[in-house]
This record gives sequence, C-alpha cells and structure tokens, in this order.
Amino acid sequence: SAISRSSLFSREARALYAVHLNVVERSFREVLDLLHEALPADALRKAQNPVASVGESLQRFRQNSAAWIAALEHLATQRLTSMPAPAAGPAAVEDAPPIYGGLPAEIAARVETTPLQRGPLSAILRRYQEFGSRYLVLQERCVLGDDMGLGKTVQVLAAMCHAHAEGAKWFFVVAPNSVVANWEREVRKHTRLHPVVVHGADRDEELARWKRRGGVAITTFGTVGRLASQVEKVDFLAVDEAHYAKNPDAQRTQAVANLASRSSRVVLMTGTALENRLAEMGSLITLAQPGMRESLDRLIGDGGRPNPRVIRTELAPVYLRRTQADVLVELPERIEIDEWVEPSEADLAAYRNTPAVLVYKRMAATIGDGTRTSAKYERLKEIIDEHLSQGRKVLVFSFFLQVIADVCDLVGGAAQITGGTSHGERQRIIDEFTTAPDARVLVGQIDAGGIGVNLQ
Repeated sequence: SAISRSSLFSREARALYAVHLNVVERSFREVLDLLHEALPADALRKAQNPVASVGESLQRFRQNSAAWIAALEHLATQRLTSMPAPAAGPAAVEDAPPIYGGLPAEIAARVETTPLQRGPLSAILRRYQEFGSRYLVLQERCVLGDDMGLGKTVQVLAAMCHAHAEGAKWFFVVAPNSVVANWEREVRKHTRLHPVVVHGADRDEELARWKRRGGVAITTFGTVGRLASQVEKVDFLAVDEAHYAKNPDAQRTQAVANLASRSSRVVLMTGTALENRLAEMGSLITLAQPGMRESLDRLIGDGGRPNPRVIRTELAPVYLRRTQADVLVELPERIEIDEWVEPSEADLAAYRNTPAVLVYKRMAATIGDGTRTSAKYERLKEIIDEHLSQGRKVLVFSFFLQVIADVCDLVGGAAQITGGTSHGERQRIIDEFTTAPDARVLVGQIDAGGIGVNLQ
C-alpha cells in the first residue's frame, strides 16, 4: 500500500536500516576473523562450499542458537593465548565478568586455570557453563545456585565426566520424583555415562547393579532414606532442587547428609536465590561443607540483612550463582525446556480407567485422579514457586478448562482468560497482569489466551 511504502522508505526507516545493516556487516567480519584465526586451512576450504542456503542456515540457527553461540564462544576462547588474571582489590568483584558470579578475583583465577577433561561428555558447553563446571571440579563440595534455565544439570554432568576421566565410577543423583525421568534423559543426551534409575519396585536390584557396574544412579528424596545405608561409597553426589533438604530434622535431609559424608564430591543444586534466605542457605552450605559453619554464623549473627554481594564473597568457596541477566546477553525470544514427568501409580491408574477417547486421555495424563496431586501438577507448582520467588511473573497455558481451574487453585488464586471471557474483561485482566505488582500468575486457555495477548 501507499502507506506501507511511505513508511518503509521514510528517512527514519532508512537511517535505522543503515544502522542495522552496519551492525550485521561488522558482526560477520568479526566472525570471519575468528574463523580464519581459529580454524585450520582445510576446514576453511570446506567452508567455501556451503551445504545449505542462507535461509536454511538461518533456520538451523533459530532452531538451536545456543549450540552456534557456544561454538563461537569456544572459537573466541581459543583465540586468546592466555586468560588474564582478574584484578585484585575492592573493585575486583564489581569489574569481573558476569560469568564469575561475584567470586573474588583469586578464586575466579583459580577456576579459570582448573583443567576440565571432557571424558564421556558429548555436549558443547557455553562459556559460563564451562566456568561453572570448572568451579565444581575445583571446589569439590559446593552449592550451584544458577538461575533456572542456565543448565545446572549439564554443568554437573560435565564435572562428573571430568571425574570419570580421572577414574571415578560411582555417581549418585537425588532429585524430586518429577525430574527423575528428565535426569535419565539428560545423562543419555549429554554423556556416554550409563544412567540407572533406582526407584520403584525394582530399586534394590537396580542399586545392586549400580554398585557392581557403576554409572549414574538416580533416585528420589522419598527413596533415598531407604537406600543410604546400603551405599558404601559415592564418587560424586548431586542433589537437585536441594532446598528440599533444607530441614536438618527431616529424614530425607539426614539421608542426604549421610550420603554426602561418604561422597568424595558433592554438588547441591538450586535455582532459588539463597542470599535473602540465610537459614536455608546455612543448612545447604553446611551440608556441602561443614567447615563453613563459622563464616555462616558470623553472617547470620550480624543481624539485619547482609548485602547479597557480601554474602557471595564470604561464601565464594562453596556457593556460585549466576542469573540469566548475567550471562545470557543474547537471550532469544523464547527458551524451550522439555520437562519429562514420570506419572505416579495413582496417575497411571486414573489414565487406564479413563474412556478410550483421545481428548479424555490427554486430560487424564495431566489431572491424574482429580485430587490435584498428579505428578504434572507437582512439577508445575515447583516451577511456578521458583519463578515467583525470583519476583517474576508467570503465564500458564492449557487446552482444558479443568486444568485451568486446578492451576488457579494450586497457586492460591489467579486471573484466567478462557473462551468465555469478554473482550473488555480480557483487556482488563491483561492490563492488571502487566501493571499490578501483586498480579503474579495468569492462566490462559490456549485458543483464547494464546491469541492477541500483547505483554511486555
């Protein structure tokens, strides 16, 4: 149309287009310089005959941009002949790269120079993930508190693979029931280690097999108490969603502590920020390193609320945390993480008893027996709680009205957009969710809430 042509060729549009074009050209030149410096001549000659069109390459990039960015980061790292040690002094933490997570300069420098053997690792790590894995290798017993979505699992697996390359064989993972299946998939996807799920009716047989052959044993907080006394030695213990073990009086915490005391390496994983939860932090820190008790008592005993930066500096030998804003400078429009949830026995029974109609089966796979205690609801509640604890807002979508009602009940009440929501009410809900600080969760029916909702 005349309007669109006028807009396209306006002075402002042409100026902005020129700026964008200049940025793209400069980026391409920098990438080419990187390639020429880091790759051998025969690899560059092969690159002269591309196997895909520009459009196909862009599509592949959009589908898995993290792998491309990780590869470029590795090229950039190879370009450096040596990593300059971070400057010492009061400004060291302030001026350090975000991937250091506020670590003091001397610890960050030791982490950078710590070898990380790939062993059976098949994943390509991001720069910040590689630093995190080196930290786990160096510190041996610690808490990895990276934000949700930053790949704590693959960092731990990389550290396990390093330990395997040094001769370790027996790895043990304790996790919530809802993520056991996901751990099994991640071990197979990113490593050549053998996962062994020690859970359910055949747990004793699986544990015996793991004790004979080694591998990555994966169990739940509910099961670990029955297994801990049967495990004599663990080379590497990882505890996912470790805040589940924050209560020293709970049996599962005591079972985890029992395993940790007989483990050569220990990593406690939690995406929940601990800086403002000193009591929880104290439980986890001392679970990993009992020797940090004195530092914790000093921090907690000071009264008030210590500065989070002070806490990270004091607890640097045992606690590493980075946020998405720290390290994902190229944050894509959307990060997709598949959560594989293992159904409970009650879920399976409800599913089997549901009439053989696809839509009913699909709903039964989510709601289970209708008591709002299904495995999917349990995992969803964990995800929502973790994001809310970080001050974020959360959108939940479902096709089923029953699921929407259940989710609203699970979170203690939330606004919802369904096919029955009028246009005026719909806009009011969106405006309130966007602007009101206490409007934290919005639940939408896919067909209704997934179309025409503009949220910044």
